[in-house]
Amino acid sequence: MSDVTAPTTVAEAAEISGWSRPVKLWQPRNPAFWLYLWLVVNGAFVFASGFSEQNVDSSTLAIALASQVGYALLYVFFFARADRYDRVPGTLLAMAFVFGGLVSTWLIASPANGPLITLWSKWVSVDFARDWGPALTAPLTEETGKLAAVIICVLLSRRHVRSAYDGLMLGMFAGLGFQVFENATYMLNAAAGNFNSEPILDMAQSFLSRGATGVFGHWLWTAIAGAGVGYYVGNPDKSKAHRLGVAGGLLLIVMLAHGLWDATLGLGFLALPAAIVLGVISLVMVLRYTERQSRSWVGTLLAEDTARGTVTEDELAYLTGTLRERRKYIRSIKRSEGKAAAKQAEWVLTAQNELAAAIAATEDPHSPEAEDARAEVARLRTTAV
Repeated sequence: MSDVTAPTTVAEAAEISGWSRPVKLWQPRNPAFWLYLWLVVNGAFVFASGFSEQNVDSSTLAIALASQVGYALLYVFFFARADRYDRVPGTLLAMAFVFGGLVSTWLIASPANGPLITLWSKWVSVDFARDWGPALTAPLTEETGKLAAVIICVLLSRRHVRSAYDGLMLGMFAGLGFQVFENATYMLNAAAGNFNSEPILDMAQSFLSRGATGVFGHWLWTAIAGAGVGYYVGNPDKSKAHRLGVAGGLLLIVMLAHGLWDATLGLGFLALPAAIVLGVISLVMVLRYTERQSRSWVGTLLAEDTARGTVTEDELAYLTGTLRERRKYIRSIKRSEGKAAAKQAEWVLTAQNELAAAIAATEDPHSPEAEDARAEVARLRTTAV
């Protein structure tokens, strides 16, 4: 990824950020909408048919799905807190989640995994397919399937997806959808595999094991690959070869991490920590780039308010600074003025970030929404903690 160039005007910042671009689910004139709808309906049918064929007990199914809803909400809460600068619409994120859960899983990855592993056994040997089949197959079928969720969401919201960060968030939710629906299936299979003699215990064990390993799994990989798609569509000034190189390179990194994750039979258990290290380092590097890009928008959007004093120079440095600089700023207030002042400073900074979002959403620093946000900043400055 290349260096970030800061926009010079509010209009340019709003345009690049995409914050002012609404997303509509109903798009009858867009062929991508009908493709999305058709695939989701078919994926839901395949997902439901699998349970009916296994004669899954309704209470067992309810427990499995409820546990995964709670599991998904934990991630959504984390993702929402991480969404510090940008404002990716919830509708678009939900669309990525649904596609990743119903289409990427049941219409793309699941039908392809078995036949491809069978081909490995025919092309090489049965032992090779056993040891290396999952590591060579899952990265191809599952990562491309989840990336398809990001791509179709881009086609449904081309005016909004304008940056690597947008692609990263879409990838997070597409991967989370894949992860959640796959986990539910594993839980039900665990109960059925023991003839439903102890379904609660069997599902609980599956939930804990899948939940623990999922921290470094599908959502993380697809976030990295999705950032590549966002970079491609958000940097038209770069050459196509450069953008394809970035997107393709990130996808290859993700496939390698996923392959290492599934290569424990072939490489031993050292493959697992290697996959985690590769995935986490890659995600951190992508996040640093995307946040740096978003910080450049905030600085431009709040330039007038900094001149007026609504935002102080120290506060702007916090809002546009690195994580280390932000922590240093809050710690300095806590040491000099106490915990209450530090908490109040965090409230003010959050409101100032909302002010930047309001300016971008309306493309007008003096819109009613922006003035309301300024009033909230002023109110929080005088509010006792």
